[in-house]
Amino acid sequence: MNLTKKYMTKNRCYTNGTKIQVTKLVLHSTGCAQPDADVHIGNWNTAISSACPHAFIETDRVVQTLPWDFKGWHVGLGSKGSYNSCSIGVEICEPKGHTYKNGSTMVNYDVKKNEEYFAKVYENAVELFARLCYDFLLDPMKDILCHSEVHALGYGSNHGDVMHWFPKHGKSMDTFRADVRARIMANAVPNSTITVNSSTDDINWLKSKINKVIDGIYPKLDLNGVYDAKTRIAVLITWELFGWNKDGQDDGWRAGAKTIKRLTQY
Repeated sequence: MNLTKKYMTKNRCYTNGTKIQVTKLVLHSTGCAQPDADVHIGNWNTAISSACPHAFIETDRVVQTLPWDFKGWHVGLGSKGSYNSCSIGVEICEPKGHTYKNGSTMVNYDVKKNEEYFAKVYENAVELFARLCYDFLLDPMKDILCHSEVHALGYGSNHGDVMHWFPKHGKSMDTFRADVRARIMANAVPNSTITVNSSTDDINWLKSKINKVIDGIYPKLDLNGVYDAKTRIAVLITWELFGWNKDGQDDGWRAGAKTIKRLTQY
C-alpha cells in the first residue's frame, strides 16, 4: 500500500486540531464518480468546508488528509450523537461513468468494467484498515463500520455507503471485516511451534503462508483453523521446496521456528 500525506491544512478540522481517542474506524465512499483524490481535496481543503475525512483511497495509493487522532467531519450526526468524536473516517474514491438517483442509488454503474478498479481500492482499504486496527489496538470484527451501519446505530447521518456499492461486487461489510482480520493474522507472526493444538490464528497464519509457497503445486489449504492431514502434506511439500527434510525423518505434524522464520518472507 502506497500511503502519502497531503493534509488539508485550510480545513477547520486541521486548524482546530481537536484530538480524539480512536475507538472506531468508519469506511465511506465519496458518492460521486470521481476517482481522483486530489479533486476532492481541492474541494474540501477550505476554511468553509463542512467535511473532512482522514484519508482517501485510490487504486494505486492512499492519501492521508488529516492526522489519525484529529477529529474529522465525515459521519455527521445521528439520533444518539456522532462517531466523529471517536472514529477515523476513510473515503474510497469511486470510478468514472455513473450518476446517482435518490442520493444512494448508482445509475449506469458498469460492474464488469469496474471489477479491476473495485478490486484495487478494496485491497487498499483492507491493508489500510488492518494497519489502523494494529496501530490503535482495535478489533476489526467489532470496531469497523461503514457509514450506513453507523447511521443504523444512531451515530451518523443517513447515508447508504458503502452498502450501496459493495454488494455489486459480491462484498459486504462482513466480508470486509473478515478480510481485514485475516490480513492482521497474516502479519502476526506466531512465536512458538505450530501444531494441531495451536490456536486457530497461528494455524491459519501457517496455512496462508504455505498457500503462497505451494501455489500451483498443491491445492490451496482452507483457512479453517485445523491442522489436518492435508496441511501436514503441504508442510512436507514446503520443506521439500526449501531443500529441507531430505532424510524424511520429520512427519510434518509441526512447524517450528525455522519454518516460521522462512515463511515470514512470503
